Amino acid sequence: MNLYIVRHGQTDWNLEGRIQGLSDVELNKTGISQAKALRDKLSNVNFDLCISSPLKRAAKTAEIVADNRCKIIYDGLLVERSYGKKEGAISEKAPYSTDRKLGKKDDDPDFESLDSMLDRAEKFLKKIQNLNAENLLVVSHGTFLKAIYYTILGYDENTDFLAGNLQNCGYEKLELPTKSS
Repeated sequence: MNLYIVRHGQTDWNLEGRIQGLSDVELNKTGISQAKALRDKLSNVNFDLCISSPLKRAAKTAEIVADNRCKIIYDGLLVERSYGKKEGAISEKAPYSTDRKLGKKDDDPDFESLDSMLDRAEKFLKKIQNLNAENLLVVSHGTFLKAIYYTILGYDENTDFLAGNLQNCGYEKLELPTKSS
């Protein structure tokens, strides 16, 4: 199965450098334009299904990119990582997480650990593994998409989970083996 993992379009909080996490922020005009451009770029792909985070910025991106070509399902497993009390703060491009590596925890109990996020990504991938789909559009959030990426391609205790990031409306095509493969 081909997974097209897509990060949502731009929001005003992206522009301001604010940490979004579970905050339900809408796309701005640029984000809508980005989603339309990605829709056009992927117009030759026949998506069997779209699965999206229910947060507004991802849901709107999914609606635009899917463009009525396939059914959209909203799945809470695809929400962004909770950043707890840090949500809404300006990140100033500095890491806003102390847990770049596995097994570390933030002091804020509402801050989702890497281990928890990776478990959530694995649960999502197991859930979709046997869908009868050749091309699946998955719309989510930057940090959570990294969890999906590393769950498919592998990681170890030296993986820096804060390295790299899809740009707004960036996408990556990944192959997810089915159980029968």
